[in-house]
Amino acid sequence: MAWGIITILLMIVGPALAGGISVLPGAIDVNDALRGSTIFRDATLTNNTGVATPFNITFDGEAGAWMKLVDPQDRTTEITQVLDADGSGTALLIKIDVPKDIANRAYQGILNAVLAPPENSDEGLSVGLGVLVPITLEVSGDQVIAAILEDLSVLDTEVGVPARVVASINNMGNIQVIPEFTLEILRDGAAISTTTVASQPSFPGEQSNFDVRWDTTNAEPGPYTARVSIDFGGVDLGTTDLDFVVHPTGALSRFVTFTSLETSGEAWAGGLAGFTALVDNPGQVDVSATIAGELTKDGTVVSTFESPPFLVMAGEQLSIPVNIEIPEEGDYVFTAHVVYGDGETTESLTAEFTTVLPGSTAAIDETSEDPGGGLPLGAIAAGIAALIVLVGFGAWLMARKRTVADSAEHPGEDVDPDKQAATVGTED
Repeated sequence: MAWGIITILLMIVGPALAGGISVLPGAIDVNDALRGSTIFRDATLTNNTGVATPFNITFDGEAGAWMKLVDPQDRTTEITQVLDADGSGTALLIKIDVPKDIANRAYQGILNAVLAPPENSDEGLSVGLGVLVPITLEVSGDQVIAAILEDLSVLDTEVGVPARVVASINNMGNIQVIPEFTLEILRDGAAISTTTVASQPSFPGEQSNFDVRWDTTNAEPGPYTARVSIDFGGVDLGTTDLDFVVHPTGALSRFVTFTSLETSGEAWAGGLAGFTALVDNPGQVDVSATIAGELTKDGTVVSTFESPPFLVMAGEQLSIPVNIEIPEEGDYVFTAHVVYGDGETTESLTAEFTTVLPGSTAAIDETSEDPGGGLPLGAIAAGIAALIVLVGFGAWLMARKRTVADSAEHPGEDVDPDKQAATVGTED
């Protein structure tokens, strides 16, 4: 008697490694989540099975409907599938929209990341591997604004290249804040320019960098002082003086290195091939650059590519996504280089790839036929393992609920005033 396909999902709680699949952190806790706020949290998902198969991402639990996975580069775009092509790990950004009309207490959600079983199996057993990430939110009506200024710096520049002040701020509160920066430029102790900027949000629980710039087009070469004051939603993060020099045009070194060019996922004929280009600027001044390249098949140029210009900050590395249309099936080579400054170019790098059929997925799971009308022993073992894991997870959740209840009866200490925290407003 032949059996149809029986699918068992073996889900592992937390960071535990199962068949080469893991996630960090193994659990996510969000304290003082304000009703009506938006919160972002990071995780890293790793597939070390040796087969580049996408993870399907879903959310369950009481708070699962508030959660979604978004593109780390564009926090407005929801995604439901991610790929760790080489086992190095892929970054996840979880967006949590806390409802306005809920009670102050703890809520649980679950992130499910599953490598789906093969879709082209005719008979037998298919075991899908996955991980669960418990997400606990302590919802509060208390609005807390708190931040730490982790770093503040300015680099020397040239006439015609903006002076750039970089501030690194850690949002320790529970609401989104748009910091206000006041940049005053002094020459020989006298103020010659004042600029106020407030445009980029700082999200709760995140450390972010902010740029404030001064146009040096009409500046005279010589020493200057940047006086920077920061207001973080009513919390004063202080005023700092930073010295820098404006050099004559062309005095500082301009140098860009093309560090790597790697494929991102699989390519389908008629679709797009994705690449990630890493560009470093070890020079002394910010540089505008573009990526130029060509796609070849069997030694013949199929198409050419040129990216929009992008700015590579001095002393920093930039990751550039590149997407190229693939006209037909076959083996391809993408060769690219970086153009910067007054037409200088880097050495070329290449990335080779072969197209796959649309809709095909690489099999990572064991599929076996049943020769005699019974389930294989491996199926029984996998089912028992899955049951044990899920029962353990249920017990874990109950324990967390008891811990949360105890925490509600015995609240913690107030916010440390040394962290420049302020509590403003309380909802009933």
